[in-house]
Amino acid sequence: MFNTSEFVEKDFFKIMSTSKYDWIYKLILSFNSAKVDQFEEMLKIYHENISNEEILRNNYALIKVKIRIAALLDLIFQKNKNERVISFKEIAQECCCTLNDIEILLIKAMSLGLIKGHIDEVENKFVVNWIQPKFLDDKKISLLHDRIGNWIQKSEKVLFYFQDISGPLLV
Repeated sequence: MFNTSEFVEKDFFKIMSTSKYDWIYKLILSFNSAKVDQFEEMLKIYHENISNEEILRNNYALIKVKIRIAALLDLIFQKNKNERVISFKEIAQECCCTLNDIEILLIKAMSLGLIKGHIDEVENKFVVNWIQPKFLDDKKISLLHDRIGNWIQKSEKVLFYFQDISGPLLV
């Protein structure tokens, strides 16, 4: 079973870009980017092709929900672990949906086991406790590399601080 990030890395998928199915190739790449506005633009561009494919035509509404969930997961992944309290406004902006749709989107993602957390309706925020691990492409690995580098720098500062204040205690 492949997720889209893993799927687009496969050679057999890349072959589609030079075939009559190049529109599917572009559509899946767009979906994989988790950018709702970009994906919806692709849906408009390839509307006729989608209409001719029964499985896509019959699942059009589901596909639109899936891209919003993908955008939500990408938004959460972009946040550091200590920054994972996300406002409904930020979710609405990133997922291209109304504030009224946020709670349903979050509940769907939680019911699918993709995220864990709790919804704070009073503050209009979502507190993320966990996100399902996923395949990491080069861009995401680079992001994690930068986070680890930042974490090492912070750890070194704390170590040097403790060394400085503990010096007189050891003498």
